[in-house]
Amino acid sequence: MNLRRIVSSTVVGLAVPLVVGAVPPLAHAQPPDSLTLSDLTCTRVGIGDYWHVAQPISIGRQYYDTVAYMGRSLDYGLRQSEVAEVVCNLNSIGSAPPLKTLTLTVGLQDGDFHVDEVTSILVSIYRDGKIYQTKPVMSGRPVQWLVDLQNVESIAVTSQCATPAVNSPYCPNLYILTDSLTR
Repeated sequence: MNLRRIVSSTVVGLAVPLVVGAVPPLAHAQPPDSLTLSDLTCTRVGIGDYWHVAQPISIGRQYYDTVAYMGRSLDYGLRQSEVAEVVCNLNSIGSAPPLKTLTLTVGLQDGDFHVDEVTSILVSIYRDGKIYQTKPVMSGRPVQWLVDLQNVESIAVTSQCATPAVNSPYCPNLYILTDSLTR
């Protein structure tokens, strides 16, 4: 099933702050005419989903445009230890040249009720079913990956609620700032 179809049936407005460490200027801007995970054939696994949503948010008091979010709904993210996952077929875009890299930037939105100084979400990337890298995402800092996709047939992204906010049983939704694929 096409990820765009999964998401297009739902109108959602969410924001999530991302990335650990400094993000280079314009790292949150989706390159023009780039392919995205929404262009691939994808499936969701577990609780939550990958929702294609373009909206402005603030992370660390900086402006970002989102391309998607991972979570349950607008109002609630995931409970502690719950996982949202999307798995995509990298060969689903026809006979074009193979994909070389995925640039993924994520974060948690400022001001979300489910975000405080202890909130953390673990984001993991898998290539062909094998763990590639896991990074914690916390308030105020976007996190970015540059993933080598050469000789890789599928990619998976998981979002797991590691530590919910003190006054909430939920973690916020994870906002995707970039999910660009290059050839």
